[in-house]
Amino acid sequence: MPQQLLYSVFKTLTDISFTPNTAFTDLHPEDVAGEMFVDHWTSAVKQERMITMEAYLPFDHPHLSLSIRGDKQTISELKQICSTLSFNTQSLYETVDSYRMPVKDTRNCPIEQFIYSRVEGHYQPQNEKEFVWTEENRHEQLAQGYSSLIDLNTARERGISKEVAQKSLPHNLIINATVTASLGDWLRLLERVSLMRSSYEMKTVIDKIAEEIRKWVPEIYRWWHSGLLKKNSKKSSGKAIAA
Repeated sequence: MPQQLLYSVFKTLTDISFTPNTAFTDLHPEDVAGEMFVDHWTSAVKQERMITMEAYLPFDHPHLSLSIRGDKQTISELKQICSTLSFNTQSLYETVDSYRMPVKDTRNCPIEQFIYSRVEGHYQPQNEKEFVWTEENRHEQLAQGYSSLIDLNTARERGISKEVAQKSLPHNLIINATVTASLGDWLRLLERVSLMRSSYEMKTVIDKIAEEIRKWVPEIYRWWHSGLLKKNSKKSSGKAIAA
């Protein structure tokens, strides 16, 4: 019950008479608790009854763990963006031999499950010209990745150790990660990426994270996202005026 927890922490900070109990949770289900937090938090901050640190402390209590799957480069970039996330990335040393499967069993282990390549289509990178990623481009990139896995398999069959053989693995290898963070850290991550020039792959991962946060704390997310849109709109307007 993350929104109940959020509101409970807020009341603990601001109301000396507050006592969390079963009756409190019965009277304030998740959606109601979320709406009450938004109303009371906004009012307290506007009236300057809470200093900045105290105002944001409640967001550090609810935690959510997500399993993320993506290409190695994007997962690595995501880890660097927000250092406060508890980030556990798949160990390539422990799993390197799994990437020999597409070579050893082509029929049952499609290369697309191990090597990432964009689907065909038109792409518009920020501050760059639009380009077309063709089916031929996709298959060429997958073929390059498959060639790397052949090198890996050959090295292992020759008795080369894991730590040496894994150097053959490409950057567009598909890997897993488990990420745990507080609600505050998740929201800071989403805001930070919204202000960055991000790749299509990063935007895809962030959109999926945002959807999970929205489902987890719907009332809080709706309020936060509305505020983010207003903030970004003001920044854009300011840049236009300055120009």
